[in-house]
Amino acid sequence: MFTVGEAASIPFDPERFDVVVAVTILCFVANAAPVFKEVARVLRPGGVMVIGELGNGAAGGGARVNLLSATEMGGASIGSA
Repeated sequence: MFTVGEAASIPFDPERFDVVVAVTILCFVANAAPVFKEVARVLRPGGVMVIGELGNGAAGGGARVNLLSATEMGGASIGSA
């Protein structure tokens, strides 16, 4: 099942997910702060957001993945690969 919605207004109840995966979307959002707020809202306590973004020269391996906890959505990375 797929649900279409805006990243800054996720159409799900609070604390619905253990994991939220955002692959190559934040680079297309003018203001990411509302997106992080919404992701924190729909994550269960202890939930994790996985962010995958393409950097400069992505074709040459410039991809990056970050993991953020719901309590650290202020931008602090808790892990990266």
